[in-house]
Amino acid sequence: MKAVILGALTLTAAVSGLARAQSAPTAPAPLPADSVEIGRKYVQWFYTNQADSLFAHMPPEGQQHMGSSASIGEGILSFSARAGTEVELVEERWVRRNGRRQYWRVARFSDFAQEPLMLRIVILPDGSLGGIGMNPASQPPPVDPEP
Repeated sequence: MKAVILGALTLTAAVSGLARAQSAPTAPAPLPADSVEIGRKYVQWFYTNQADSLFAHMPPEGQQHMGSSASIGEGILSFSARAGTEVELVEERWVRRNGRRQYWRVARFSDFAQEPLMLRIVILPDGSLGGIGMNPASQPPPVDPEP
């Protein structure tokens, strides 16, 4: 199962790693009032390979780490080639992980019948994109304990 999303993990681990490397606050920073819509927008940009838009909404450190939107685009194409398109939204929710707020979207995909996949979007307090990660829904990463 991990091989199905491995290509996309290459791009997302770099961005997510950058977000983790920044000092983690002890309490979640407030998010913009439209954070769910921001998370959904980033997911739609991911699904439609709008790598330039995703890259433009990353902080300068993330852009420097990624190098270009082409890296993001390659990861998106790899994910799409293996998973297909979203066919059913199973769940969406907010969690705190590594001191950052994340929008988690669990969905079923056309070319991946084994189980739903989870797309994780880190949204920074200013609404910028702090990272993208994905994994099988049955293998969610650990979340921060509630304060």
